[in-house]
Amino acid sequence: MHFDFLIPVLYTDAEATFYDGVARHLERAGRTVALLTMTRKGERRLRASHPHVFYLYDGWTAPRVADPADVSEIEQRYGIDCIADHVYAESRYLSGMPTARLIPRAVHTFRWLETFLATHTLSHFVNNIGGEVVRRSMARMAESG
Repeated sequence: MHFDFLIPVLYTDAEATFYDGVARHLERAGRTVALLTMTRKGERRLRASHPHVFYLYDGWTAPRVADPADVSEIEQRYGIDCIADHVYAESRYLSGMPTARLIPRAVHTFRWLETFLATHTLSHFVNNIGGEVVRRSMARMAESG
């Protein structure tokens, strides 16, 4: 399927409300929108109004550590000097996880996005740059083409 936009929806109700409105506006304009949620609550809420809602962690169980081969391949593919630096910004948030727990999430996020882009076509990421791993990963992928 082709999507005009892929929008990450993070953890808060306010974020879900904001991107619900953005998606409604785009859909009324005839655009196809995929919403990528970080919580089951956000997924349920947005599914009530939108046909294409995905939960980033569906079926994923976080390993204790990421496979070093996966980390190396992602660093090389996306021009990341050190994946620990890539996730560091999110670790500094008040509710942030330790870097060691964010690295497997980053690997999963890149792999999820790669699978999504291999099975769908996409015109645009809609992405407010921030410290969250999903936002930083989407930006890195967009920069890499």
